[in-house]
Amino acid sequence: GGFPPSRFSIVAARPGVVTSPFAEQCMLRGAHHGHQQFMFSREMTAEEIGGRAVVQMADIDAGRWERGPDSMTEAEMRAAIRALERFSKYPIEVDFDESEIGAMLARLRVWLDVVVEPMRAEKPDIIPMVWVDYLQECKAAGKHQNRDTMIGVVMSGLAQFARKYKVAMGVVAACNRANKKENRPPRADDLRESGATEYHANTILL
Repeated sequence: GGFPPSRFSIVAARPGVVTSPFAEQCMLRGAHHGHQQFMFSREMTAEEIGGRAVVQMADIDAGRWERGPDSMTEAEMRAAIRALERFSKYPIEVDFDESEIGAMLARLRVWLDVVVEPMRAEKPDIIPMVWVDYLQECKAAGKHQNRDTMIGVVMSGLAQFARKYKVAMGVVAACNRANKKENRPPRADDLRESGATEYHANTILL
């Protein structure tokens, strides 16, 4: 219920506070309820995404999972196998390569046409969700006056796509370290390239 269609949400934290696992948990939750999920991941590998999903879904110790089968009990192994089977059926697609906004939007159009629209015809109440992990890794082709302008182009493209195609859009972003130095909670103006971010976002989670 936190990510409605056509809305653009930012999830941000200062460096050292992990936001990628939070985004993945939201993605898994949405997929669990049958909502199509797409993630552009520049922070996590396929192994990390799958491993975190198994640990969460099977409720097993992450350290033992990372050390391998010899460190796990038989019950944990069976739980992990069941979790992998469930995870393999989740409506999730991940792109690990694209980071240029034009190529990203073209990739999403293919996903919508091939995967989402046929599903919407059967289940019109599904909410397709797109995650971008993370904003500062994205770029836009062409010449730009500065980095803030380029990020503004990226944000505008993502926000317009969310509205036009009625998808929920979640973007992971970075804050600067000012709130840590000043010993206070983060604010929206702590976001890197915050002008474009605040202008386009419907919701900012700090």
